[in-house]
Amino acid sequence: MLDHYRELLRHFWKTIVIGALVAGGLTLALSMLLLRAAPIYEASVTLNMQPSTEELRFNSSFLGVSQFNPATIIAQTHIERLLSRKVAGRAIDILTEEAGGTLQIEPPTAFRRFKAAVWRWYNILNFGYCQPQPVRETYFSDLLGATKVETVEGSYILLVSVSHSDPALAARAANALAQAYVDQTRDEFRTDAAQVDETLQNVIAAREKDLARYAAEYQNTASNFGITNLDQERSIMLDTRAAARAALQNAEVELALLDTTIASLEASITRASDAETVRQLRQTLAETQASRAGNEARLEFRSQRVSDADQALRELKTAGEALAQIEQRITETEADLTELQNRQVAAGVAREAQLSQIRTIDSASVPVYPKFPKVLINTIVATILGSILVLVPIVAMDVLGDRARTSEDLRRTLGTRVLPPVTRRLLRQARRYLDGGKPGTALQRYAHAVGRRFVSDSPHRWPSKALLVTAFGTQADVTALHDLFKAVLKIAAPTAADGGVPEAVELPPIARIADWSVYKDRQVVVGLRSGVVDRDELNALGRSDAVASGPVSYATLLP
Repeated sequence: MLDHYRELLRHFWKTIVIGALVAGGLTLALSMLLLRAAPIYEASVTLNMQPSTEELRFNSSFLGVSQFNPATIIAQTHIERLLSRKVAGRAIDILTEEAGGTLQIEPPTAFRRFKAAVWRWYNILNFGYCQPQPVRETYFSDLLGATKVETVEGSYILLVSVSHSDPALAARAANALAQAYVDQTRDEFRTDAAQVDETLQNVIAAREKDLARYAAEYQNTASNFGITNLDQERSIMLDTRAAARAALQNAEVELALLDTTIASLEASITRASDAETVRQLRQTLAETQASRAGNEARLEFRSQRVSDADQALRELKTAGEALAQIEQRITETEADLTELQNRQVAAGVAREAQLSQIRTIDSASVPVYPKFPKVLINTIVATILGSILVLVPIVAMDVLGDRARTSEDLRRTLGTRVLPPVTRRLLRQARRYLDGGKPGTALQRYAHAVGRRFVSDSPHRWPSKALLVTAFGTQADVTALHDLFKAVLKIAAPTAADGGVPEAVELPPIARIADWSVYKDRQVVVGLRSGVVDRDELNALGRSDAVASGPVSYATLLP
């Protein structure tokens, strides 16, 4: 198979070379024209887009187990923001300011006029009309169309490149675009930070008002309950209740003793018989009963004191619960206020950090050489592609076609009767040899190869008298092949006893031979060109009635 395609390349090398040279030449001419008419220079700015920890954490939690890299999402976000119209407008304003207030429009070249005409007719054919753009819109589209943003793999570095025919303008535009994005990002950070500060300040003020309201409510509640010191008053009230309970218990004991005394006096009066004793006992009984009545009054008073102390403790408990709720709200509000104040401080620190997240590492410099066209590279690539484009149909014709194009194709049908292919070099050496020159090395190798083929082919071997030569083609093809085999027989054929060698006989082309019976039982060499004979014709050559009342003796490809 490799020999097949190698021989195929030898047959079509001129076509391939011509295709490669044409493609390379056209590309060279076009590249030189573009280099003079519209060279493209590219200037690049290097930006650092270091994300914050909060951004990475948010993207990681948002994406979850997604296959997307959070850093890639952040980088793509920066790229899309950088290529926005807002940033482009700001860059145009910077360029306008640098130019003294007015951007100078270069006079249109023939190439630019051609591009404008193509774009105009494109719009007309697609939409039916072409609306001229305002000058600023043209600036927008030109700047964004000439801008390319790339990320450096494995880093948070952005490469912002601007292409233009003017190298100085390309560098200025790249620097202006980078500066516009840095300024825009910082302004957005400041605006967002101001909004956050305002929101936090409003919330802090509201919490401070709540705290003041809760403190006033605490004072009012304590005043309503007459409380100055809850713990102290609770302690005093507990002591008061304990003293009242002790006094109540003492009164109850005294009342019980008086009851016992009265019962004893009444029993003594019942038993006494002496009137004076009875009188004295009755007097003592009356005094005791009077003392008991006074004790009952004290007992009721002391019981009331205990009840009042219990009621005061209950009221004090209710007041304590109300004050405790207010204190809980005050504690929670103070905690919220502390957290908000800490967030305010952290937001200020984060704002200062965010302002340095987007910064320029390397500014763009004026490029020395154009990015496009690269004449040498374009020419080499076009030459290679041109040869490939020519080679593809050749291979396709070989694969899909039915014609014999190489010796391998002949060998599939004719087997060992196929001789090595003929080259133009062989024909030239054969002509020089027949004109009295020395045989070349290629001719000698070819002659010996043909001789070995003749010797190994037992039905024919070397022709004893004549070797007939014909071809599918013109008489000139037959003559050239005849001269070659005349030289081959002269170099490698065995000589007869009389010193003679077999003779090469030139026949007409195959198309002009009407009767093969004249050449019956003769050895015939048929030459054919690549792609001239199809496989059906080759099969016909191999049939028993095709040539010279038998199969063709030998076949070879002509150059």
